Amino acid sequence: MNILEYEEAKRVERHELLERWRSRFSMAGFKPYPLSSSINATIKTLLENYYRSYTLDMKNGVLYFGWMNRDESQFGCFLCLEIVILPEV
Repeated sequence: MNILEYEEAKRVERHELLERWRSRFSMAGFKPYPLSSSINATIKTLLENYYRSYTLDMKNGVLYFGWMNRDESQFGCFLCLEIVILPEV
């Protein structure tokens, strides 16, 4: 389903805490899946070579991207445990 298609002009940005997203994914039948440490190390090296003010840290299986020691974005991966078919609204 294309969420943007259904929201049209009413679309608003929704910034929510990471724990809220973890909860949503868990209720939908997903579990956290670890990100590759080799890929994380490669990205971190590229960022450090580009500009030292960028940060990249792994905390509790989530990759935190930051600027000047302040977390800006988080990236995680989830694995589907079961297929959940929701009724149409």
